[in-house]
Amino acid sequence: MPEAPPGTIIALAVALQLKELSMHNPTWSRAAAVAALSAAVFFGLRAARGGSAGAAPPAPATVAVVDVTQITGALTEAKDLSAAQAQRFDGYRKQVEQAETDAKAAFADAEEAKKLNDPSMNAKIAKAIEAKAQLQARANALQEVKEIEAGTTKQALYDKVIAAVNAVADEQGLDLVLLDDRPLRAPDGSRQDGVLGAITARKILFARKRLDITQDVITRMNNDYAAGKKN
Repeated sequence: MPEAPPGTIIALAVALQLKELSMHNPTWSRAAAVAALSAAVFFGLRAARGGSAGAAPPAPATVAVVDVTQITGALTEAKDLSAAQAQRFDGYRKQVEQAETDAKAAFADAEEAKKLNDPSMNAKIAKAIEAKAQLQARANALQEVKEIEAGTTKQALYDKVIAAVNAVADEQGLDLVLLDDRPLRAPDGSRQDGVLGAITARKILFARKRLDITQDVITRMNNDYAAGKKN
């Protein structure tokens, strides 16, 4: 025969005690005995449900936050990439500066020919216009290259940040890591719509310091980068 649940046993035991009490205590009315018995059965069934609840409820989720802007600003790799990019762009910048010098010289030459009514005046004006167009093209090309390379670098670095966040989260047993947007605010002097936009865009209003794993991610990434450079 299957064993009765603990709650049922409790209810039956209480019921027997109440019956015994009512037999020896004539001041107890039948209605009072029934009410007490009902209460005993109710609490006994509650105990039965509690006793057979099964597995314990799951542990609460563990959450952390990271400030990606702070991370990228503190990474040794990011600083090295920025320095290398600046060195490459320095060569492009010199080309643009040379084109600017050539354009100014061509316009000066064309102006001088115009004053002297030199027969080569039209050719020199055309050369000056061409030099100006070449200057503009080189400047535009330089800006485009800078934007594309900066975007590519940022995306590659962001992918590494995400990988490091995942690694730290696994090590610390975290269930969820959120982007810490608490520093987000509209610049001083912004219009009302700009302020409201910044307010509604912000998702995290408060987080305790112990939830911030930004420095853990920075330390891990800098250590990994240093180890990679040594290899």
